[in-house]
Amino acid sequence: MPLRETLERIRSAPPPENEETTKFQILAPILMDLGWNTFDPNQVLYEYPVGDKGKGKVDIALKGPNNLVALIEAKAPAQDLKPHVGQVLGYAFHEGVDICVLTNGLEWWLYLPLEKGPPKERRFTSLRIKKDPIEQLADDLETFLGKDNLVNENAHKRAKQVLKAKHQAAKVEAKLPKVWQSMLTEPDSDLVDLVRQRAYKEIGLRPDSKQVTAMLSGSPIPTVVSRKLVPTKPALIPPKPPSQRAKSKKPTGFWIWGEYYTIKLWKDLLLGVANVVHNQHGAEFIKKLLAYETKKGNPYASRTFTELREPRKMKDEDVYLETNLNAKQIKFRVCEFLNLFDYPSSDLKILFD
Repeated sequence: MPLRETLERIRSAPPPENEETTKFQILAPILMDLGWNTFDPNQVLYEYPVGDKGKGKVDIALKGPNNLVALIEAKAPAQDLKPHVGQVLGYAFHEGVDICVLTNGLEWWLYLPLEKGPPKERRFTSLRIKKDPIEQLADDLETFLGKDNLVNENAHKRAKQVLKAKHQAAKVEAKLPKVWQSMLTEPDSDLVDLVRQRAYKEIGLRPDSKQVTAMLSGSPIPTVVSRKLVPTKPALIPPKPPSQRAKSKKPTGFWIWGEYYTIKLWKDLLLGVANVVHNQHGAEFIKKLLAYETKKGNPYASRTFTELREPRKMKDEDVYLETNLNAKQIKFRVCEFLNLFDYPSSDLKILFD
């Protein structure tokens, strides 16, 4: 295509010597390829009077059927563009032009002069003729400076989209590290649970919440001792007869994932294990639990307590569990809780009196 060929030729040629040769060796050929007739004074106006009472002059003004659609201020290739940003923005703002360009032929800075903010926040893109991919250069030039796109205002609309996305990216770049640092300093339960789950998957150990919080904040990882010691029995006490043992056997606590919990009743075991698994997996446990109950067709867990005969509410959730169950049923149920996340039943140890 002509524009791409023109860009290739400009890349391979030595840079122009001054501002005038820049306009006619680089800017004019590119504008011709973009649909502008550089010999028509009704389309491309050179040294166009701008500013208060026309005291200033912009190198090139591009004119549509009814009004100016863009201004281009040209400088020599070796010239630094920074000192001239205010000049071209002032010209464009005074003339009410939506898009303006500051260029030394090899580097192009494109602005939306009527937007709010300092100059750097109004520049929506920069093009480097010598370094950027040819396809990208051609696409951007056609999008923002092509005659049809400027006249029908598509260039302005697209430029505003690009500028908005650029501002959003800058905000994310500035704020995201602070968000992450605050998450490390004061991690929420979701992040802590995620780390605990990943640790269990990778190393087979489930760190305590305090240990994960310390690691994330960069503090020494503490040694966490379980809240209760496992009850012990004298080694030589003879076992009770089976019938007597069956009647008096009650749970006193349970071990799971390195922690011990005291309980008094089988119902406490049901609620206790459910709450521990919920602490590990949060809403995902509730979702799987209720879906599993629906699939089975047994109302052993529900958000409506009237659906159950003897409901007991889970900790921190408006979910009720059926506790009108015998010991065998409860042991089966707590194993089901573990199996929802593929934990082996051996992760749970029940202690008895």
